Amino acid sequence: MSTDAEPLSTSASPHGGDRARLEAQRHEEPAAGVGREGIRGGRRALIETADLRVGARQLVRQVGRILHTYEPRPQLDTQLIPVLQFNYWTMRASHQMLLRAANKSLERNTDLGRLNDYFRSHAREEKHHDRWMKRDLEEAGYIVGECPLIAASLIGTVMYSIEFLDPCALLGWQIIGECFSMTEHQLGILELGWGKTVLRTARYHITHDPSHAAELLAVIDALEDPRRFAVVERTAMATARMFAAAMMDIAESGIQCTPVRHSGSCSNQNVLNPDGAFVGAATCGCNK
Repeated sequence: MSTDAEPLSTSASPHGGDRARLEAQRHEEPAAGVGREGIRGGRRALIETADLRVGARQLVRQVGRILHTYEPRPQLDTQLIPVLQFNYWTMRASHQMLLRAANKSLERNTDLGRLNDYFRSHAREEKHHDRWMKRDLEEAGYIVGECPLIAASLIGTVMYSIEFLDPCALLGWQIIGECFSMTEHQLGILELGWGKTVLRTARYHITHDPSHAAELLAVIDALEDPRRFAVVERTAMATARMFAAAMMDIAESGIQCTPVRHSGSCSNQNVLNPDGAFVGAATCGCNK
């Protein structure tokens, strides 16, 4: 996941008609026993809710503005590993969140099973990807470390929204992963410095999931109830702020790593220096 990546350019369906219909109803007579001011107040609230339906593509822009507002950002030439470690811990929960959202969608039965089908399809595709990333890190000479508190808080926020608000909240969480992934050019530059091993899972996602962003935006735009779109929007905004804060923490931590090129038998390849950096081959001397 790159904090500098631009959102994938995709087309989104417009949410036309909601406001126009509500505006047209302003001149209708109130029902018997209901005050005109009460109706106006209720319609005003509905209009405000309808206005939230800005469309999925505009929502991606809003998320992008949040991500690019936070400074400083990690320098991936020296801080790639802490970013991948953070991504590992969020990825570890991804499969279970998709399955839970699918089950809750069936319980609600409000969309003819469309969300259930979407979430289950993605759960099948994402299964074991956390294991892949863990393997990538370890084979490159790093460890996954401890789960950062902010990663656990982020996952907990999304899980609460799935469980007690609406399972469509998970769509808001997915925006960062699907619409702000690294470009192939960015990944290629990182591979030149860090090698391909530690970035194999990232490479797989770019190669095999090129249509995921467009699919996600289409699912969001297909939500018929403006209140459900509002849940997606709130979750996306909260997720973006927490992710951006996590990246700021990494950037400000001072933790830096350099590409590790240990010999295969080196016992230092998973060892941390006192300053928090992994022992590199240049420090260890195993390849000298």
